[in-house]
Amino acid sequence: MKLPGFIFTDQTFQVVGVFDGEIKNKYDFEDGKGYVNTETNHVWIFKSKKPAKDVNKYPYMWITDDGVTEFSRYPDTGIFNADKIVSIDTNEIIEATVNSKNTSPAFDDSIINDLNAGSEEFHPVLYDKDDFLKKLIKTVLNTVSISLNKYKSRVRQKYMISNMKSALMTKTKMSTQYFNAWVEMLGLKMTVIIESTDDADDKIPEPLVYLSARDNVFKLSELDNADELSKILENNK
Repeated sequence: MKLPGFIFTDQTFQVVGVFDGEIKNKYDFEDGKGYVNTETNHVWIFKSKKPAKDVNKYPYMWITDDGVTEFSRYPDTGIFNADKIVSIDTNEIIEATVNSKNTSPAFDDSIINDLNAGSEEFHPVLYDKDDFLKKLIKTVLNTVSISLNKYKSRVRQKYMISNMKSALMTKTKMSTQYFNAWVEMLGLKMTVIIESTDDADDKIPEPLVYLSARDNVFKLSELDNADELSKILENNK
């Protein structure tokens, strides 16, 4: 059994650890994550508090104020047995789903989003219809394995990262506010080049370049690397 892994039902649960049938220290457990009971080989989902409703919908466990471990009365259907845990890297899922030429991919987008919601690493699905700001940030996140937890101290509000992730996963266009927040948090810098198209009625005399490191706009001819940038423009024609 390789952990962390995932169990797929009508909801996706990440299984991250094991326990011996008793919660000795609730701070060793993470809310909403699954843990394998080594005595029964059964997966239980830890909750920081007893669920107020649908307590028996999933195999929940929690600890009372008196320090007693309690479990929901979820029927043992075999779905939450440890041998049902799927150990697979999120990058492999995205590769199999988004980049596959198969007509029936192994995982759909909703599963990937569930994995992203419950995982420290974030690998958003890249779509052709995404706006260019989304494409830029998604490509950065999928290029390197980034643990978002280490960036929590770099945002002003603790819920900011959650909102930034949600904005990437929705179908709406990304706002410049969230784009700048990703750029600032991840320590990115950018060079933006604008030039007129061949059929523009009012053409600008020469390409303009924005450098985020200097937070200013320059004429292409003013820059020391003008020749290098000109080659980039040639490839964009």
